[in-house]
Amino acid sequence: MAKTDVLIPIATDDDEGVALGAVAARAARRLGGPDATLLLLAILPPALRGAGCHEDGSTARNDASMQGAKHRLDEVAGALQGDGPVTTHVSRATDAADEILRAAADVEVVVMPSHARRGVDRLLHGSVAQRVAREADVPVHVVYGADRGQREQTS
Repeated sequence: MAKTDVLIPIATDDDEGVALGAVAARAARRLGGPDATLLLLAILPPALRGAGCHEDGSTARNDASMQGAKHRLDEVAGALQGDGPVTTHVSRATDAADEILRAAADVEVVVMPSHARRGVDRLLHGSVAQRVAREADVPVHVVYGADRGQREQTS
């Protein structure tokens, strides 16, 4: 598989996550330059199974969440058009950090948005960005949200 230059995981489940992802994508473009390919990645929880599923296991709710995530990634990609190549991918995984680390094996650098959770919220939800920065085999550039001054940190 050919290397994709920069991976940007984006939380598509809320406006703050998409906005932070867009900031990270602009940082990735500056970091990788105009020839770098940016891979925007959204990770959704595993598809629901059970009553009401189609033969392929999908449901209207699963289909809508997949389409919504794709639409939000396309919005971010659209804002970057003309600045260099951008691709998007939506996947389903139980563990977002595991999926990001898997995708990171095919890139040269990860630009990781972080909500910069603290205290009890971080204890309950953990830090995907911190785990990716710690375990990735490629450099990880973390972009923090507005509550941390939208600053960047490389690990």
